[in-house]
Amino acid sequence: MAIRMGIGLKLGIASGIVILLSGGIIFSQQYAASQIAAADKAAETESDILSRTQQVGFLLGQIQVNANDIRLAVAGWEVDVLLGKISIDMSAAKTELDKTIALITEKEAADGYRRIKARLSHIDTGVAEIAATQKAEIASF
Repeated sequence: MAIRMGIGLKLGIASGIVILLSGGIIFSQQYAASQIAAADKAAETESDILSRTQQVGFLLGQIQVNANDIRLAVAGWEVDVLLGKISIDMSAAKTELDKTIALITEKEAADGYRRIKARLSHIDTGVAEIAATQKAEIASF
């Protein structure tokens, strides 16, 4: 006993299949678009972290140059000016590190940046000692 399907039923079934396939394609596109948006956001965050890290590296380079210049200073006021520049750069570096830490989602990476920030205090102390020694040497002349 064969079931006879009319042309209307066949077209209805075909239309239903096309609608299901179209729905699947639309869902797939929506899902892919959301995945791409998430990947774009992650890439943007990583780019921001890299930019901030490069800025901290630049500031540390400036601090190093100014610390070297303190050792070459021939007047107390030069030492004070250079210490002021170092203080500004140190503050900016710490601020950039705080902003970077806020962006990082992995605990280990954030802890690494916190250790770097803690070491900035040691650098600050060392520069202050260099400045005090240089001022004492200048005063002895």
